[in-house]
Amino acid sequence: MVTPTPDGLDRSAVLRTLAGDSRAFDGIYHRNHSRVRYIGKRILGYSREIDDFVQEVFTTAFTKLDRFRGTGFFRSWLSRIAVTTAINFRDRTPSETPVDPETIESILVEKPQFQPEALAASRETIRWVRTIVAELPDRYRHVIDLVYGFHLRYREIAEITNIPVGTIKSYVYRAKVTIRRLLDRHVSGRAPSPS
Repeated sequence: MVTPTPDGLDRSAVLRTLAGDSRAFDGIYHRNHSRVRYIGKRILGYSREIDDFVQEVFTTAFTKLDRFRGTGFFRSWLSRIAVTTAINFRDRTPSETPVDPETIESILVEKPQFQPEALAASRETIRWVRTIVAELPDRYRHVIDLVYGFHLRYREIAEITNIPVGTIKSYVYRAKVTIRRLLDRHVSGRAPSPS
């Protein structure tokens, strides 16, 4: 007799849940609870909100279960929901900013004509970078958040998201190119001021 894999158990539970067996979702919760909590602690720190975070992740997963297409591991799909939820939790806290001056310096340091030290000190530039990052496609915005906002290493991000390290590096590179290009337009006066 072949023992089902955790992914096989999750896929079976997804089908049973969608067929109306809400208790089948309990198995999904028990098999994945530790991983979701780990993602929350890694991104949010040991916050009092961890329990709320875990509950929100599984509530979101339950309501979106019909969107799981089965083309990858269920755990990867759930992990992406957890990362998005963690970023949203962080963004609800007004005292924390998704992009700080050090981040701007890190993003722009490869383009010397921007004079990163002066630009990082500019409130307008900080506002511009935040605006640009917020409007990036989700896949780029999330990795920029994880690398620069949470200071995670590429391997940690790969473990959390199940995205290969090479793909993560590519996303970061493309995001930085986009940010620098849009800032270049702003500096040369070809873009409107952000609101």
